[in-house]
Amino acid sequence: MFYILRTIRRSGQPLFAPKYGVPLSKKDWVDIKALGANVRRERIKRNLTQEKLAELADLHLRSLQKIEAGEINLLITTVLRIKRGLKCSWEALLG
Repeated sequence: MFYILRTIRRSGQPLFAPKYGVPLSKKDWVDIKALGANVRRERIKRNLTQEKLAELADLHLRSLQKIEAGEINLLITTVLRIKRGLKCSWEALLG
């Protein structure tokens, strides 16, 4: 799925509009933000920079920044690469 992040002018709140497929619910985006916060927490706990984790997970730095900010929907394979880069459990990322 491809999603476009747009900002509503008056409220400044992000609007996630699907380019293809079904839009995600507000609850889904809350969960994606929580996953991003968990990635950031685990990265900081291991004293890794975003650049180093991006290298370990074979991701572009900007992609990792968007993941930690909860701005993009992830494939499970991307979460798996982050998990391997952090050397942490699934529970630490998804809990």
